[in-house]
Formats: sequence, C-alpha cells, structure tokens
Amino acid sequence: MIRDDLNPPVMDGEREENGVDLDVVYRVDAKGRLTFVNDGWNVFAEQNGTPELIGSAVLGHPVSDYIAGLETKLIYDRISRRAEAGVHMQLPYRCDSPSQRRHMLLSIAAHGPDEIEFRSHVVGVQSRDSVAVLEPGVRQSSGLLSICSWCNRAQLGDRWLEIEAVVSELQLFDAEVPRLTHGMCPECVVLVTAGLAP
Repeated sequence: MIRDDLNPPVMDGEREENGVDLDVVYRVDAKGRLTFVNDGWNVFAEQNGTPELIGSAVLGHPVSDYIAGLETKLIYDRISRRAEAGVHMQLPYRCDSPSQRRHMLLSIAAHGPDEIEFRSHVVGVQSRDSVAVLEPGVRQSSGLLSICSWCNRAQLGDRWLEIEAVVSELQLFDAEVPRLTHGMCPECVVLVTAGLAP
C-alpha cells in the first residue's frame, strides 16, 4: 500500500521533452561506480541547478557520492544486493524541488551480468510556492533540519510533516534557514524494507 504522501497526483507534464526520455536512468557496476547515465539524468541535473552532475563528470564515481544520508546509502546497498540476486523491484518515492513535489517510481533490476540499472520515472508533479529552505545557495544558519530522503517530509520533534508545515510551525521565513540533513522517517524505513523482503 502506498502512503498518501507518496500517492502520485495527476501528471503535469510529458514523459519526453524534445525527443529526450525524461526518465532518469543510471547504471552501476559491482563496485557501485556509475557506468552510464542517460540524457534524462542530464536534463534533471540542469533543471535542479547542478550542472556539475552532468554525464561525464560523474561516470566512474561511486553512486554513494551522490546519495545524502547514511540510512539512504544503506538502503541503496540493500537494493543493489537484491538486484544482483535477480530481483526486480519498484519503489515509490519523492524527489522534490523548491517549487514542485515530484512523485517518482524507482525501478531497479540487473542489467547484464555486471551492472544494475536504476530508472526513476516521474509519475506526478504538483506545483507549489517555492520553499526557501530547499533553495540551493540560500544563506543557512547553524541549525539543522532533518528531512526524509524517501518522502521529503521534515522532522519536527517526533513528527514527520510536509516541509511547508514545518516552515510554518518554526517560522522559517527569515533570510537564514537551517541546514538540511538527510535520513529516513520510520514509515519510509518500513515501506522500503518491506519492498526489499524476499
């Protein structure tokens, strides 16, 4: 069962842009190094203001260099081991930008004898007012705010809420916002590990 916050809305866009597949596809070898990224990866990097992550700049580097949070890295390692064993998996997640909630579906499978392919497909996009705490380059305070790497909700005490609700409750409207740290909320740990069960 997919939680409501991971439940995709109606798609606001197309799957292709100027003939380029917008699915983000990348492959890793047995050592976890990136061996392939598609044009969708490059488009996604440009749209997110990270041109330093385009194609040749990342090939040969460990994919873990581009994954935030220890818990998420451990989950990716488990996913990779399952794919190496021949298990094809699909897991819902979110990959938000400051002005959009992006609902994604991650498909993972072996690709030939020595690689694993990860394919992220946008299943829905919701526009929203830009959330400053998610803006790259915004001035940051010394405070920390933990967000879930899987559903993008933020932790406020023992609750995990949409980032807008946390911004409102903590009144994070100043020029400085807390630095983001990444982990996984308890619900996403259960959701993802259930998807990894044999």
